[in-house]
Amino acid sequence: MKIRRLWLTLANAVFCLSLAGCQETPPVPLEPQTTIQKGLELSQRLSCWGCHQHQGQGADLGPNLDGVGNRLARAELEGQLQTPRGRHPDSRMPSFAFIRPFEHKALVDYLLTLQ
Repeated sequence: MKIRRLWLTLANAVFCLSLAGCQETPPVPLEPQTTIQKGLELSQRLSCWGCHQHQGQGADLGPNLDGVGNRLARAELEGQLQTPRGRHPDSRMPSFAFIRPFEHKALVDYLLTLQ
Protein backbone atom coordinates (compact mmCIF):
# COMPACT_ATOMS: atom_id res chain seq x y z
CA MET A 1 0.00 0.00 0.00
CA LYS A 2 2.87 2.39 0.84
CA ILE A 3 4.53 1.67 -2.51
CA ARG A 4 1.32 2.49 -4.36
CA ARG A 5 0.93 5.76 -2.42
CA LEU A 6 4.57 6.62 -3.14
CA TRP A 7 4.07 5.82 -6.82
CA LEU A 8 0.95 8.03 -7.04
CA THR A 9 2.75 10.87 -5.26
CA LEU A 10 5.67 10.60 -7.66
CA ALA A 11 3.39 10.45 -10.70
CA ASN A 12 1.48 13.49 -9.45
CA ALA A 13 4.72 15.42 -8.93
CA VAL A 14 5.92 14.60 -12.46
CA PHE A 15 2.55 15.66 -13.86
CA CYS A 16 2.64 18.98 -11.98
CA LEU A 17 6.20 19.66 -13.10
CA SER A 18 5.24 18.96 -16.71
CA LEU A 19 2.46 21.54 -16.43
CA ALA A 20 4.94 24.13 -15.22
CA GLY A 21 6.48 24.15 -18.71
CA CYS A 22 3.13 25.14 -20.20
CA GLN A 23 3.39 28.59 -18.65
CA GLU A 24 6.10 29.76 -21.02
CA THR A 25 6.59 33.39 -21.83
CA PRO A 26 5.64 34.29 -25.40
CA PRO A 27 8.50 33.57 -27.80
CA VAL A 28 10.53 36.41 -29.26
CA PRO A 29 9.57 36.86 -32.93
CA LEU A 30 12.07 35.04 -35.10
CA GLU A 31 13.77 36.39 -38.18
CA PRO A 32 12.29 34.91 -41.41
CA GLN A 33 15.27 32.64 -42.10
CA THR A 34 15.28 31.42 -38.50
CA THR A 35 11.53 30.75 -38.71
CA ILE A 36 12.03 28.65 -41.83
CA GLN A 37 14.84 26.70 -40.15
CA LYS A 38 12.59 26.08 -37.12
CA GLY A 39 9.88 24.87 -39.50
CA LEU A 40 12.30 22.41 -41.10
CA GLU A 41 13.34 21.13 -37.67
CA LEU A 42 9.70 20.82 -36.65
CA SER A 43 8.85 18.88 -39.83
CA GLN A 44 11.57 16.41 -38.87
CA ARG A 45 10.45 16.22 -35.23
CA LEU A 46 6.82 15.63 -36.26
CA SER A 47 7.95 12.91 -38.70
CA CYS A 48 6.34 14.54 -41.75
CA TRP A 49 8.75 12.53 -43.89
CA GLY A 50 7.29 9.32 -42.53
CA CYS A 51 4.33 9.94 -44.86
CA HIS A 52 5.45 12.60 -47.35
CA GLN A 53 8.28 12.92 -49.85
CA HIS A 54 10.38 15.92 -50.76
CA GLN A 55 13.17 15.78 -53.34
CA GLY A 56 12.96 12.00 -53.49
CA GLN A 57 13.37 11.53 -49.72
CA GLY A 58 10.68 10.21 -47.37
CA ALA A 59 7.68 7.93 -47.74
CA ASP A 60 4.88 8.06 -50.29
CA LEU A 61 1.84 7.50 -48.07
CA GLY A 62 0.74 11.12 -48.39
CA PRO A 63 1.06 13.71 -51.15
CA ASN A 64 4.53 14.62 -52.37
CA LEU A 65 5.51 17.98 -50.90
CA ASP A 66 7.63 19.06 -53.87
CA GLY A 67 6.09 22.34 -55.00
CA VAL A 68 3.53 22.50 -52.19
CA GLY A 69 4.40 26.19 -51.76
CA ASN A 70 3.17 26.77 -55.32
CA ARG A 71 0.10 24.53 -55.06
CA LEU A 72 -1.38 25.70 -51.77
CA ALA A 73 -1.83 29.14 -50.26
CA ARG A 74 -0.90 29.91 -46.65
CA ALA A 75 -4.52 29.58 -45.49
CA GLU A 76 -4.85 26.17 -47.17
CA LEU A 77 -1.68 24.88 -45.51
CA GLU A 78 -2.80 26.23 -42.13
CA GLY A 79 -6.17 24.51 -42.53
CA GLN A 80 -4.56 21.27 -43.64
CA LEU A 81 -2.37 21.18 -40.53
CA GLN A 82 -5.21 22.08 -38.15
CA THR A 83 -8.01 19.94 -39.60
CA PRO A 84 -6.77 17.66 -42.40
CA ARG A 85 -10.16 16.00 -42.85
CA GLY A 86 -11.71 19.41 -43.50
CA ARG A 87 -10.18 19.44 -46.98
CA HIS A 88 -10.05 15.69 -47.56
CA PRO A 89 -12.57 13.69 -45.49
CA ASP A 90 -10.71 10.41 -46.11
CA SER A 91 -7.30 11.83 -45.11
CA ARG A 92 -5.16 9.70 -42.81
CA MET A 93 -3.08 12.72 -41.82
CA PRO A 94 -3.27 13.52 -38.11
CA SER A 95 -4.21 16.97 -36.90
CA PHE A 96 -1.36 19.15 -35.71
CA ALA A 97 -3.65 21.56 -33.86
CA PHE A 98 -1.69 20.77 -30.68
CA ILE A 99 1.47 22.59 -31.76
CA ARG A 100 2.00 26.09 -30.44
CA PRO A 101 1.03 29.04 -32.67
CA PHE A 102 4.63 30.11 -33.35
CA GLU A 103 5.52 26.52 -34.29
CA HIS A 104 2.49 26.34 -36.56
CA LYS A 105 3.61 29.55 -38.30
CA ALA A 106 7.19 28.26 -38.63
CA LEU A 107 6.00 24.99 -40.18
CA VAL A 108 3.76 26.81 -42.67
CA ASP A 109 6.55 29.27 -43.50
CA TYR A 110 8.84 26.33 -44.20
CA LEU A 111 6.26 24.48 -46.34
CA LEU A 112 5.73 27.63 -48.41
CA THR A 113 9.43 27.54 -49.37
CA LEU A 114 9.01 24.11 -50.97
CA GLN A 115 8.60 25.43 -54.51
